[in-house]
Amino acid sequence: MKGMKVRDELCEPLAIIFQISFEQCKFPTSWKLSHVTPIFKGKGKRSDPENYRPISLTSPFLKIMERVIVEKLNSHLELNNLISDHQHGFRKNRSTVSQIVVIHDYIQSTLDRGIQIDIILIDLLNAFDQISL
Repeated sequence: MKGMKVRDELCEPLAIIFQISFEQCKFPTSWKLSHVTPIFKGKGKRSDPENYRPISLTSPFLKIMERVIVEKLNSHLELNNLISDHQHGFRKNRSTVSQIVVIHDYIQSTLDRGIQIDIILIDLLNAFDQISL
């Protein structure tokens, strides 16, 4: 089996385990375990526990299974037109840039027709924890 990669060796056994897990609505107990590590947010005193956020390290096999589920779910939603065309985040071939282009075009065409536009902008920067890399 010269030239064989680990992923090639693991694909079939993992597919079998995933299928059994889906059918039985169970998955290996070891996949439920995680190692939680506190990460400093980058602000405040390092001695203050409030300035840390937990990062959970889980099984790579669980992450692969989650990826399979997400891809299947997204595929189903896309194929059946169950996601609004206005949704850009977390969609294939769409991004914040494509959303900005759509908004820009809408604003420009509305202004070209002489219609007033009111815009409310919200800065969500502090709504999310940050870590320094």
